[in-house]
Amino acid sequence: MNSDITEFEVHNVESEKNEERQTLEALFQDLDNTDVATVTDTYENEKPIENTDPLTSDYQLPPFANEENKQLQQQMMQSNRRLIQLQELINEQKQRVTIMGEHLKNVDKELEHTRAMCTIKQAEIQSEKQITLLSDRERNKAKSTMSKTEKLIQDYQNRVKKKRGKQL
Repeated sequence: MNSDITEFEVHNVESEKNEERQTLEALFQDLDNTDVATVTDTYENEKPIENTDPLTSDYQLPPFANEENKQLQQQMMQSNRRLIQLQELINEQKQRVTIMGEHLKNVDKELEHTRAMCTIKQAEIQSEKQITLLSDRERNKAKSTMSKTEKLIQDYQNRVKKKRGKQL
């Protein structure tokens, strides 16, 4: 089916359908009452017509219908088929919109979750940077302390050597 069907086309088909219905009703009213009564009396004892709605596809015109009525019925049936197709298309589109709406809600939830995870990850990265800075400071402090300690050790060793050199 064509997905480019507009509400205007649906409205046109419905308008055509109403116009055809009015035309058929007017034509049936224009028929001579005596002819209708005669035909009604003739077919009164036969099986009753089950479908009397002229807008359905299985509706049969009465035998006294003229060519214009038959053509109008054909046009009306084509319009009805087109209307049914358009209604089916509209229903399919509504279902698609509903499904896509649900999908959009799910995508929005996933996006919200992903943003929350991103925020958490950024906080974690910031914490790791802080820890890295602290550990660098501690390492530098330890190096400085170690360097001072090595100088002290060397100074003490030099003193010890001098004292031993004096003692010998």
